[in-house]
Amino acid sequence: VEMTQSNGNNANEVESSGMSNEESPSQNGQNRFGGFGGGNAGQPPPFCAQDKIWLLVVIAWVGLLSFIGLRSTPLDHKTQRDIVGIGANVSLVIFFAAPLSTIATVIKTRDSSTIHIPTMIMNTFNCVFWFSYALAVSDPFIAVPNGLGLLFGAIQIFLYLIFPRRSGLQQIASREPLDELILNEDNISVQ
Repeated sequence: VEMTQSNGNNANEVESSGMSNEESPSQNGQNRFGGFGGGNAGQPPPFCAQDKIWLLVVIAWVGLLSFIGLRSTPLDHKTQRDIVGIGANVSLVIFFAAPLSTIATVIKTRDSSTIHIPTMIMNTFNCVFWFSYALAVSDPFIAVPNGLGLLFGAIQIFLYLIFPRRSGLQQIASREPLDELILNEDNISVQ
């Protein structure tokens, strides 16, 4: 395979790389199967759980804002503000609770290496400051989500302190030896 300087002409790049025209990406970036990049014969990659959650959040917000803005009888300003405030608070609580998905793993493995420390620290400090401000101005729309975020951050800090991180060698040593694993036809899958 020869390396040549790219001049923007896709055909020259294909010839110098040893790829046939069928294997190379077309001018618009699609492969010969109609998909982008490599992979499963032009089929898009499947949605993972995180992608589905983001899609649901976007759909919920579009629906909420459409409900407020496209009503035949407009809502008064206070009602609009309350609806958007509640929606923002729900989103914020979900955001603050997301790192807690690793709690089961931390408790089961007795290892806090799945907790992302910078996120834990910054979220907790953010919630401390906003919760303090909310108490000072007596605003429940700010106090409730940030109070919950502070609680979730405290839980993460508690787990981090109780179950210290293991080094890579400690993690390997704690795994089951291969001769103790039982494999049968029921739990083996071929992809």
